[in-house]
Amino acid sequence: MGRRREPPTQRPLRLTPGFRLGLLARGATAREILDEYEGLERDDIRACLAFAEAALESAAFLLLTKAAA
Repeated sequence: MGRRREPPTQRPLRLTPGFRLGLLARGATAREILDEYEGLERDDIRACLAFAEAALESAAFLLLTKAAA
């Protein structure tokens, strides 16, 4: 059986970039996230945003629209 690949995380909290991006997308401020997760630093949030930017820049997207009813 193959090895399970885990998503990337940052020390020591093991919070994935997706989790942190989700917090930001739902309206949490960087300050609120830093206050909630002791040990997380502002540079960790910046690294998460850079990760998302790189992922989006390296992927192709198709615009999907809802079909008319």
